[in-house]
Amino acid sequence: MRMKRLYILVAFTLVVGCMTLSHDESSSRIPDKLTKTKDHYDSPIKIRHRAYLAQTVDSSGMLSSDILARIHDLWKFQLEKQQSLILHSHQNSDQDRRSDSNLEQIISELNRQGVRFFLKPEIMDVKIHKRLKPRGIIRNQTTETMIQMKLAVFNTRTKNKELEKIRTMTFEDSEVRISGDQLNYKLDEFLEKYQEKILEHINELILDFQDDLAQILKRTEWEGRIALIQGDRVYLNVGEISGVRIGDILRVTDTGEDVYDPQSGKFIGKTEGRVKGTIEVISFFVEDGSVAVIHSGGGFRENDRVLLNW
Repeated sequence: MRMKRLYILVAFTLVVGCMTLSHDESSSRIPDKLTKTKDHYDSPIKIRHRAYLAQTVDSSGMLSSDILARIHDLWKFQLEKQQSLILHSHQNSDQDRRSDSNLEQIISELNRQGVRFFLKPEIMDVKIHKRLKPRGIIRNQTTETMIQMKLAVFNTRTKNKELEKIRTMTFEDSEVRISGDQLNYKLDEFLEKYQEKILEHINELILDFQDDLAQILKRTEWEGRIALIQGDRVYLNVGEISGVRIGDILRVTDTGEDVYDPQSGKFIGKTEGRVKGTIEVISFFVEDGSVAVIHSGGGFRENDRVLLNW
């Protein structure tokens, strides 16, 4: 039994270690002009939800893998700058590709890992239209580019789709061409030539989605989980990075029960869960875990929810 608890504690350490806010080399690859951010709050965020950001899917088939990787970097940069989410650092491309067919399974697994939100960005369409002045030696070519992006956000606890919104941006670029020059680029040449401009406007779309995310976070109750109980010590999967402070009193409830529609069988949501008591945070553990002791009540179990005691 002792060895089993030690194994659980080591596993918990590894899981929490993978959930830390990542500041990797991707941020250094983002040009200064793309570092514009939005600030939704007058004061720093005190609590932070965990989220998994899937790789951006390109349903248009127009963008290269390099551009998609840079779009993913932009999403990470903007979400981390908001300081309201802790991004899951592990990226599983196979999981992302299966996200449509096994969405419920992925959401359940993320919930088990303590991840609250699953973010799924998608490039829906990219259209390029060129207009050329019909006569003259010096001819003006105008290129109009339309980019359409969708963001879906799933709450892993309730299994509800919190957001599914499509945003569109159009921009123009003009250049002077001499008659006799090659007046049209191949698609890959055009995308390479205007890659930075395309990324700049995609960044604007990402910024627009920040308003939607801010509203979701405001109405979502923060929670952590009991990872391990060892003697009089209660180990939590949330810590300093998540916004927990030493001395905090947290409310403990059971996980609640799933509620389904009796006619359709469709999942409706989860019950709030029975309140068992409170715990007091006494120290931090690994990168984003903490240790607490019983403050009131009892009967706590591993995987019980911990909530802010407001």
